[in-house]
Parts: sequence; C-alpha cells; structure tokens
Amino acid sequence: MSSVQAGLTRLLRSSVVAVGIAGCGSSPSPCTDAPCIVAEVLAAPDERAVHEALQAAIDPQTFVAVAGELLNKEPELGAALCGRLPHGLTKERCQSIRTRPHLWSPIPADDGSVVRAGSGPAYSSLRNSDVPVSRWQTDEQSPGGCRAELDPNACLWGRAKESSREGDGAASGRWCAALRRHSSMRADCFFEVAEDLVEHSGRAHLADALELCGGAGAYRALCAQTVLSEVAQRAPPSTVGDVVVWAPQLMAMRAVRSWINDPVIQQRMDDRYLALTVHSSVSRAVAPSGDIMDALPAAALPHLRAAISHRIVSAASPALRLREAVDLVTSALNDRVFSSAVLSPRTELVLDLWPVDREGESHLRAISYLGASRRTVANDAVTDTTICILEAAARATPPLSDLIEEAKTHHDERVRWTSARLVEQLEAHRLGTESAQWAPVPDGQTPGL
Repeated sequence: MSSVQAGLTRLLRSSVVAVGIAGCGSSPSPCTDAPCIVAEVLAAPDERAVHEALQAAIDPQTFVAVAGELLNKEPELGAALCGRLPHGLTKERCQSIRTRPHLWSPIPADDGSVVRAGSGPAYSSLRNSDVPVSRWQTDEQSPGGCRAELDPNACLWGRAKESSREGDGAASGRWCAALRRHSSMRADCFFEVAEDLVEHSGRAHLADALELCGGAGAYRALCAQTVLSEVAQRAPPSTVGDVVVWAPQLMAMRAVRSWINDPVIQQRMDDRYLALTVHSSVSRAVAPSGDIMDALPAAALPHLRAAISHRIVSAASPALRLREAVDLVTSALNDRVFSSAVLSPRTELVLDLWPVDREGESHLRAISYLGASRRTVANDAVTDTTICILEAAARATPPLSDLIEEAKTHHDERVRWTSARLVEQLEAHRLGTESAQWAPVPDGQTPGL
C-alpha cells in the first residue's frame, strides 16, 4: 500500500471521518453515485480530499456500495469502514477481510522450481509454483441474481460461503468464478471457501478443496498449506497404531498425491503433509511413543523423531544434555502406549530456521521440519535423532544454547553443520534480521549427505 493510501486508511479509522460523512467540515464532492465516489477516494492526494469524497455517501445505500467496491479494489482501505456499515452481507464480508491480512501483505517472490544437489525441498514454505493451477483459475460464471444487489460482490461471496459450508465445492467455485477476473477478492474467495470446505467436511472434500486452491491465484500456496494443515490436525493421537483408525489420513495422502502430476512436487507435498500430520498427532497424544509407526509408512519415521524430540526437549526441566536427550527420544520411539486419549495441544509457532538454501548448503539432504521449516536428515537413527534434538532446542523458550553448542564438536558433519546454522540463525533473529548472510560450511564437505 502506498504512503497516501496508508494515510487514508488511518483517516478512515479515525472518528473525524464520522463527522465528515455526516456532512460537516469540508465542502462535499460533486459525486453522487458510488463508482464516482470510490474513484475520488482512491485518487485523493490527501486526507482533506478523501473527506470531501466521502461526504457524498450520505445515505446508507450509497455508503454500502462505496464500501463494497473499496473492499474489492483496496481491501485494507475498505476494511477500515467496517464499523460504519449496517448489518448485512457487506459488513460480514468486511469483518472477514479484516481477519485476512494476506490481502494487503506483499506476495512472496516465486522463482519457480529450484534444482538442488541434495534431495528434498529447496525452501521451507510452499510456493505458488508447487500448487497446480485448476480450471477455476480461468472459469467465468454469470453473477445471476446477485447482479441486481446493492453489493453484488458481497452477495457472490455469501453464496459461495453458504455452498462450501453445505459441502458443495463445485457450487462454491461457481459463485467465486462470477467475481471479477484477476482481482484479489476473487482469488481470496476460492481460498476462503476451500478453508470452509475442509473445516466443515474434513478429508471427504479434500480433493475439491485443493481444486479450489488451484483457482486462488496469488494465494494458491497459502491456500494449499492452510487446507493441508486443517486436515492434518484431524489425525489420531500418535499413541494409536491401528491402521483402520489411520485410514482417513492415509486416504488423504493419496488424494494429495493424485492431485499433482509432477513427481518431484508430489514427493515434496507428501513430505510436508506427513510432517504436519505427525507433528499434530504427537502434540495431541498423552505420551510420546512409537505406536504411530505401526500404521504409517516408513517415510513418517524421520518426522516422528522430529516431533517427539520437539515435545521432549521443550518440556524438559531442567534442560537436558545431548546424550541424555538422544536416549529419551530413542526410548520413546520404542514404547507402545495403545491409547486413543486425546490432549488439547497449545497453539505454537515453529520458527523457520532454514528457509532457503544458501551457498554451500544445497548438497545437504533436506526434509520438512514439523511442516513449518526444514532440517537435514541422516540415515543413521542416532545421528538423525541428534539433529532433531538440536532443532528442538533452537525452538525451546528460551532456546537451549548450551545444548546446541555441545554439538559443535560432534563427529558427524551434519550435526556440526546443524549446530553452527542454528547458533547463527538464532543470533540473526535476536538482532531482528531476517537471515544472516554467512553460511556455516563445515570442513570436509561430503556431497550427497
């Protein structure tokens, strides 16, 4: 958003606007219809000019039409008017937009597929290039009965939301496809109804939700990540090893796999979904254990090591030594609890401490870390557990710096590199920088680790 628009947003949120709209203060704009008023607001060079433009919206109907169009053209600007809207779909849509900051946040750069020497993803977050474009991206539908409404966009949004809550993905997609092509509101409509679909129907409509994400334009990756996270959170606790109980999650994995044709991206999506699922499952279990591996494929084991390490290390008091932590995680992996009891996990943000490859890092094998970051991986169980413990120590509150430093002289290169990277990245976060530029390159690099 430009500095002028930012100033207008502050103005719209101020109590002075209420006076301006009531007709006091500056001379009113010659505009009387909503499109003209919106054009003047968006072109306003200063706060006085926006006062004058908004004074023309003196009746509720005109004000609703102005707000609806501003929400479509400049979401943050339009959202500032929510408090003055009468109850109705425009107000509901306005309040929904205020909870969706991606609509006015910069879209992350996407350089397309990245080739790396080592296996695994080259970056932590999903990118739009990872998410297939679906037919919804170019589909166009008629607004139908919404055309005659005071705020047609809010009407279409409301019909789409209603359809998604009823489990009708195709109908919700058609309503979104009636919104203006290439607009952020259309893209977010597909995103929002995909969220609703899995929130109300779970795995049953996962394929439809992912197809809707394929129409979400610049929000495709964010949509897919949100949908996968929602389904992953429905996983049984990790103390359940019954393959029948896990069948819905296994079927969801197959749905994700069949949604993507590219085998490289398919593997990347499998890896992320497994990481999200296992992390959610372990966080909801009454105790860390290895029951889950009696039901899930072997590819889940590195993610189980990471999730159990995260749980044990973050809960330990006093802080553990490295060898002690390895023994505890190994013991938990061998335990079987056979319990379907579920805990309510606390919401947590997993810090991303390896967002992208830097110079000297692309030869290292990589996998998703708890669905939110990346880590390197080792075939040897003890070495891989050690790496997981270091990653968990870096996410503890506060970070367990002594435990991380302890691994700097470890005999394995991947462990030493992980220790050095985590120390460097934690310092970068402490100083408020996005990422330090120095990449810790251990001695005697071994290609293909």
